[in-house]
Amino acid sequence: MTRSSTSRRWKILVDKDEVAFPDLKDSLEHFAPIIAQQYPPRIQKELAEQDQRRRDVQERKREEEREVEERKERARNSYPE
Repeated sequence: MTRSSTSRRWKILVDKDEVAFPDLKDSLEHFAPIIAQQYPPRIQKELAEQDQRRRDVQERKREEEREVEERKERARNSYPE
């Protein structure tokens, strides 16, 4: 792949002597509908799982902070006056 400047589109250069274009075209035409059908639900599932993991981590952090504050409060109240 080459690009003459950052504002221009990428160009994919293929050695025509080494690539069987009819086979490549047939393969792309075969797999494109499969990818278009399967990819969106998978990416949506992955994004949902990432979101859930992020929420779980945030919840654990809040819980740990709450426990630390509770321990500090118990320690403050444990000294005789």
